[in-house]
Amino acid sequence: MRFCLAVLVVFSLLACSSQGPAPVSDRYQSPETAPDSHRVARGDTLFSIAFRYGTTVEKLAAINGIKSPYTIYIDQRLKLKGAPKPEAAKPPRKASSGKSVAKVSVPKVAKPSKPQTSAVVHRDSLWYWPLRQAGRVSARFKVGSASNKGIDLVAPRGTPVLASRAGTVVYAGSSLPGYGNLLIIKHDAQYLSAYAHNDKLLVKEGQGVKAKQHIANLGSTSSPSPKLHFEIRRDGQPIDPMGLLKKP
Repeated sequence: MRFCLAVLVVFSLLACSSQGPAPVSDRYQSPETAPDSHRVARGDTLFSIAFRYGTTVEKLAAINGIKSPYTIYIDQRLKLKGAPKPEAAKPPRKASSGKSVAKVSVPKVAKPSKPQTSAVVHRDSLWYWPLRQAGRVSARFKVGSASNKGIDLVAPRGTPVLASRAGTVVYAGSSLPGYGNLLIIKHDAQYLSAYAHNDKLLVKEGQGVKAKQHIANLGSTSSPSPKLHFEIRRDGQPIDPMGLLKKP
């Protein structure tokens, strides 16, 4: 009886060890599972929120009745769905009655989403390879996927990350889940590009960048090997970068 139990224990251990450790993968917010609203957290901008939920700044601002320069507030609740909100007229100010006016607490402000400098306009229609060296494509774009919204390029840590096109940096930070240190560049009214898992960011929000400019150094977030996750968005929706990129 004891011998049989020992044999069963050995086979159980062998079965568990054959499965190996759980794979490490990056998780990206899926626009298909977007909630009805988003509570603004420290570090959020209207650009980062729009990117997270697969929409555009213009649509998000219209739904919530937010004017340029798109200032938002910590703990503010933003609607992600619905019709554009009409701008509310300010009520007329009442004449003073001699009574003391109650102090109004001003909410803490999250960073403005509008770039503070003029954009660098791209002068050609090319999308340049986002690394100084070719790297290895370890994951490709999949239509409708929650985790493959772009391509992953494996290369040594510290490899220069390059702007694929000229534009303006509209987000530089690490507040978006699953993206690590992230840069988002707005190229025109239609296109954005995103560069995730950087070790070091070399440009700031509002800064204009040229095509092929060194904007970051490649790093890693949850992945065991350094890589760049690169996306191109058209009207807020991810598209396959490989169909646009000029091969290195």
